[in-house]
Amino acid sequence: AHIYTVFAASNDKMNEGSFLRKFLRFLFKVNILPLDYSIIVPTVRSHKPVPSVYTKAETVQLLDSIDTNRVPGKRNHAIILLALRLGIRCGDIVNLEFDSNTIEFVQRKTNVPQRFELLPELKSSITEYVSCERPATFCTKLFISTRPPFRPITVMAVTSLITRHMNQSGITTKGRKK
Repeated sequence: AHIYTVFAASNDKMNEGSFLRKFLRFLFKVNILPLDYSIIVPTVRSHKPVPSVYTKAETVQLLDSIDTNRVPGKRNHAIILLALRLGIRCGDIVNLEFDSNTIEFVQRKTNVPQRFELLPELKSSITEYVSCERPATFCTKLFISTRPPFRPITVMAVTSLITRHMNQSGITTKGRKK
């Protein structure tokens, strides 16, 4: 009863349960307790979030909502297309350097090298951005700010533009990550 009361009152059930089980197992192994009470401490699995999913119609709606006739439009279209088609995170998008047929980068979160062949749709979008809209600069990063001084775009800027376009598109995002 005491073990359960302590566990139930805990704010961090996963960690306290683990420590409590180890402590009780130790007390049993050194013959302080006659029985191994660690088996009565409930186990708690960590919460594993389910990834957000958008339908094909929603992704088309999002891409169609981007005005590619305005200055940042081609850049934003290419950025969102990379996120949608290849699942590249914002932190990795800002560090991309352009090669005509592939995208290569070291994933910031996992430190694992990634190499993607450019899908025709992506290649067309990135080429259009680079040739028509990207200002001339010595910056080697693919995506740069739209106003001088031209610097690499930031993670916050990518997050902001994705959120803005999601809101403008009219897609309901309640309960889903953007």
